[in-house]
Amino acid sequence: MANISSSELAKHCRRRTRGIEESRALIQDLLKSMWELTDTSGLRLINPESMARVWEVQQKHLPCIQDPPGVELYTQVGSGLQKGSKVLDVLRYGRALLWRASIGIRTPSSRAGDLMRCT
Repeated sequence: MANISSSELAKHCRRRTRGIEESRALIQDLLKSMWELTDTSGLRLINPESMARVWEVQQKHLPCIQDPPGVELYTQVGSGLQKGSKVLDVLRYGRALLWRASIGIRTPSSRAGDLMRCT
């Protein structure tokens, strides 16, 4: 599969979010790794107290950015793409449409009952 470019590979791979708790742990680890970072003059890049308050509030949005259980996020739009000895399906990702619905953006095909809101 070495002859498949990264842009081609993106058309043939399914990605999933990691779940609320794993996402929370990864973000917390990232924040911890950044608390003491400074610029070249020694000034902290992040105010830990301020960022801790922001993170405390923003954690409520973790469920909103997870893949919904039981919802297929990919649609097969083609198949039979031959790459070497492999035959690959071509997939389209539907998360952008779900994201629009989660923040209340109406699309021409959406119905009033389809909209979800992150609280």
